[in-house]
Amino acid sequence: RGEVIWRDQSPAGNHLRLVRGEVQRALGELPKGPLPVIRFQGNDYFALSNSAALRLPEFSIHAVMKATPSTEGQTIYCNYDNPINWGKGVTLQINPDLKVYFFTTDGTQGNYDPMTSTTAMSPGYHIITATYNRTGKSIRVDGVEIGSAPSKPIDYGAASVATVGALRGFGFNFSSEIAELIIRDSVDDGRCAAVETYLGEKYGLATATPRRKGGVEASVLWVKADDGFTQD
Repeated sequence: RGEVIWRDQSPAGNHLRLVRGEVQRALGELPKGPLPVIRFQGNDYFALSNSAALRLPEFSIHAVMKATPSTEGQTIYCNYDNPINWGKGVTLQINPDLKVYFFTTDGTQGNYDPMTSTTAMSPGYHIITATYNRTGKSIRVDGVEIGSAPSKPIDYGAASVATVGALRGFGFNFSSEIAELIIRDSVDDGRCAAVETYLGEKYGLATATPRRKGGVEASVLWVKADDGFTQD
């Protein structure tokens, strides 16, 4: 089998390479109709070509993915060092009850900072947004804030590994679909709203976000199923 690459559409060119599994590009049944998605089928995950570039002091993560009930956590994205023990970094995942889990830490027990959304998602496709800066962190789904708290310090160390899909250290299963994933080095409310507007219009997903023009700005990772997925 040849190499599977998911090309980063951001100016950073931080392409993803499939490390494990058998992902496929397929058509997902989104509200706007059949549209391309990347289908993960178990322990599949991609690694970024440059994890250090994603060791960000503040960031926004935006994902269009399918919430699927499961018996264990479904990891969307992490940039984490040593996930088995007291590691460092960030993880975004969907819990078995379809609540969003957003974890950050600097590797110390006092700054171990899990956050779980107050409400669960319905099964199906959603726009998930998670933001972090030195003063606060938040979770939004389809433009509705369902988690917010003061943040604790984050540190990634020098050995964090950025991945999309199953969490490599725990071997968590990831059986879901991602249509688009955008990570930006900004938490500006206006720019977040512009991204959510773009994603909502593209995929036909209803969002409570006030419509905001501007598209995607300040992206440091931008992968989408309809562009840049190659399988040799």
